[in-house]
Amino acid sequence: MTPASPGFLAIGSPAPQVHLVRVTGGLDAATANRLLRLVDARCRLVAGGDSATRHVLVDLSGVTALAPGTVTMLDRAREVAESHGLSIDLVGTSKHTVTLSGRDRHLLLRFRTFPAVDVALDDLVRT
Repeated sequence: MTPASPGFLAIGSPAPQVHLVRVTGGLDAATANRLLRLVDARCRLVAGGDSATRHVLVDLSGVTALAPGTVTMLDRAREVAESHGLSIDLVGTSKHTVTLSGRDRHLLLRFRTFPAVDVALDDLVRT
């Protein structure tokens, strides 16, 4: 199933150590690929010493549909981030887990998840 509307990404840094990416609309392969490129770019900034980022927080609360394969791309972004000492944490996954395959649900277990951005920020800013 391909999402009916294209996905959009909004980027922010609500705290020096947290890079926030909000995804809205459909999370399709193109949007997931853009997200992977954003994570890679953030990792390069951290590796170059130009960023205090320790966590990438991906807010999926505004996602209307997940296309097949996108959770695999999220997991790839997690691997890239972890190889550079960053964590990727997710917000808003609970509404999508029912529609995911067993494999995709299993991949989501590799992430730390939060019910809301403010809850995640409270936790991440302390670590």
